[in-house]
Amino acid sequence: MTAQRLLKFAPALISGAWLLSLGFPAFQLSNGEVWYGYQVLFIGWLGVVTLTLGWYANPFVASIVFWWPRSTSQTRLSLSLLVVVLSVTTVFVDMMGGIPSDDARHPIQRFMAGYYVWQSCCIAPLVLWLWSLFRAKQLG
Repeated sequence: MTAQRLLKFAPALISGAWLLSLGFPAFQLSNGEVWYGYQVLFIGWLGVVTLTLGWYANPFVASIVFWWPRSTSQTRLSLSLLVVVLSVTTVFVDMMGGIPSDDARHPIQRFMAGYYVWQSCCIAPLVLWLWSLFRAKQLG
């Protein structure tokens, strides 16, 4: 696949992987409970209570995917950096006492496939921006 083709299909690939991440288990809590991507999507907005803002990367991923072909390089970079910063806050959920549940707060015991697929969707736009910048300098 050529560089131009990859950049052309990048939004579709990112969208497909993001949708795929919803069907995979995202993480396992210390009490053994496993949360899937779709569950995290439905209640992740509550992360503002625990100061883990990873869920808020999702609307920006959607905007990157939608606006990628029509946006400037600076817009792509800004949105990509914002998505990476927001998504990385998910790692710090345990520092805030874990995920609130009915009986207590439970730390994340381990991240699972859905989390890693989602995280790759969040990092991919920045990697693609850097790659396109490198390709542009290399070609011209």
